[in-house]
Amino acid sequence: MDFKIKDKVLIKCVREEFSGEAVIPDDVEVIGNNSFTGRDKIKNIVIPDSVVRIGLNAFADCINLESINIPESVTEIGSGAFQRCKKLTDISIPKTVGNIGASAFSGTAWLESHNEKFVVEGNNILIKYNGDDENVIIPQGVKVIGESVFCCKNMRSVSIPDSVEYIGNSAFFDCENLESVTVPENVKYIGSQAFAGCINLKTADIPDSVSERGVYVFAECTSLESIMRLKYTGDSNFNVTSGNIYSVIAVEKGFDGKDVYRIIDNNLEDRIYSADLFEKEY
Repeated sequence: MDFKIKDKVLIKCVREEFSGEAVIPDDVEVIGNNSFTGRDKIKNIVIPDSVVRIGLNAFADCINLESINIPESVTEIGSGAFQRCKKLTDISIPKTVGNIGASAFSGTAWLESHNEKFVVEGNNILIKYNGDDENVIIPQGVKVIGESVFCCKNMRSVSIPDSVEYIGNSAFFDCENLESVTVPENVKYIGSQAFAGCINLKTADIPDSVSERGVYVFAECTSLESIMRLKYTGDSNFNVTSGNIYSVIAVEKGFDGKDVYRIIDNNLEDRIYSADLFEKEY
C-alpha cells in the first residue's frame, strides 16, 4: 500500500521510496497536511480531478519535484504546500483556485522565475509582490490579496482596486511606514493580522461591506487615530481604570467570534478588550 487514505483524505504517503512519478488515487478529494513532506525522490505528481484541496505543507521539501499539473477541480492550495521544492519549474494553476496560502510556492524555481512586480495566479490572486515602491498601486482585476504578500518597509500608501474582495492574513504585516489605507466597498473579508505591525498607520477606512474579520487585524498599530471614545466599565487593573474614557482605534473579532475593541490603555499601549466591558460616552 502506497498511501494511507481515510474518508477520501490522503493522510500520508506510506511508501518510503517513491522514485520518479507518484500517482494519487482517483477517489481522493483532499491531499492532507504534510502528506508528502520530504519525499525527495519524487520528480512528478499526478493529481486526479477528484481533488478539491491541497493541504498545508503537503509537498514541502520534495526537493526533486520538477513538475505538477493542478486540475480544475482544486479550489484551495494550503500554506507552504510546495515550499522549498527548489527544482519545481513547471506548474499550472487553474482559475478555479480561489485561495492560495502563505508561502505556498516559496523557494521554488517557478516562483523565483517571475520577475514581474505583481505575480497574480489562480482566480486573480496576488501571491507575490516584487517591488519596493513608496506608493503601491495594486492592479485592477486582482480579487484576492494573498497571505503575507506585502512586508514593505518603504510603503507609505497603497491603492487597493475595487475588484478586491478578500484581504488575506498578514497581507500588509509590518509595513511600518504605511500611513493610511482605504479598503474599497467590495471587500467582504479582512484576514487576521492583515495590518498588524503597521506602526505609523494613522487612518484606516473600513467599509460596511466587510462582514467578516480575522483576529488582531490592527495589532500594534499604535498610531491609529480614535474611531470612537467609550467608557470602560469592567474591573480596574494595571492597564485600565473603571470609569475612564478610552480611545477605541479598531473594532475586531476575538477568537470566540465576538466583537472586541482595540484601545489605547493607561500605558499608551494598544490592547484588546471585550466590547461588553464598555459603554458609550454621553
